[in-house]
This record gives sequence, structure tokens and C-alpha cells, in this order.
Amino acid sequence: NDFAVVLTDACGRSLAQSTLSLPSFIGSLPATVKHFLAKYPAETIKPGDVFITTDPWMGTGHIPDLTPVMPIFHHGRAGALGGGVSHPPNYRARRRGAARTGRGGQWLGPGPDDL
Repeated sequence: NDFAVVLTDACGRSLAQSTLSLPSFIGSLPATVKHFLAKYPAETIKPGDVFITTDPWMGTGHIPDLTPVMPIFHHGRAGALGGGVSHPPNYRARRRGAARTGRGGQWLGPGPDDL
């Protein structure tokens, strides 16, 4: 089970998690959500926003780990965020401007200077 699923509140604090998830991913996912919220505060998030990164300093410390996070709205406000972390067996994103980081991954999401 090379994944985690975590639900956080609008401040990035863990509310619920999958019992099948890796403990290291469960522990790192709320920190990743807090990184996103530092750049995009909950009151600025809109329906349809999705945050995704492979930044090892924002997440699990391993570039191939993919972390998508989506807001959950209640009465028009982002009241919670749902996120996951996975280590896809073989992905090689090809997008213009993406920094190659060597073997085993592609850097997606904001860089350390953007946060």
C-alpha cells in the first residue's frame, strides 16, 4: 500500500486518515496541505481548484511521490481539504517548463522559491 488518503480542516490539521495508508505519508500530507495554504489561504480557494506537487521539501521527501489536494466546500467556504499521496510505479510527466530532476521523477508544483 504505497499511498495515503487524509482529510484535513481548513488549517491543514488532520481530521481523518485511511487505515491502509503508509504512516510516513499520513504524517507528511498535513504538512503539504499547510504549504499549499501558506501560498493560497483557505478563504481564497475556489471550487475547481486543485493543488498538486512532487516537491520533496513540501511533501514526502521523495520526488516520485505525487500529492494532489482538493478543497471540500460547505456553504461556499473551503471547510476542509482532501488529499492523497501515492508513489506511482512509472510516471514520466512531460510538460513544458518542468524541471528534470534526474532519475525517478519530475518536479511538479511550486518550487521552494515560490512559497
